[in-house]
Amino acid sequence: MPLHLITDLRPGEPDILTPVRHETLVVRIKGNAATQVRIPSPPGGWTHEGLMEIAGGVQLPVEEPLDAYLGDVWIGSTEV
Repeated sequence: MPLHLITDLRPGEPDILTPVRHETLVVRIKGNAATQVRIPSPPGGWTHEGLMEIAGGVQLPVEEPLDAYLGDVWIGSTEV
């Protein structure tokens, strides 16, 4: 299942990425605290493009729905 992220910034939408760009990317089973993937932010912080590159290449270890977070901020899911 691909991981879909909502960190791109479109006109009129709030910027959710900038405040958390230095947080660790955490992927968890939906509705469960079990962490499947943890990736520290790069030195300059995350960009939408950098997150998309990681999301496209990360091997997700389960077939269950997953949610992605930067810190405590939800940024995507396998169900978006």
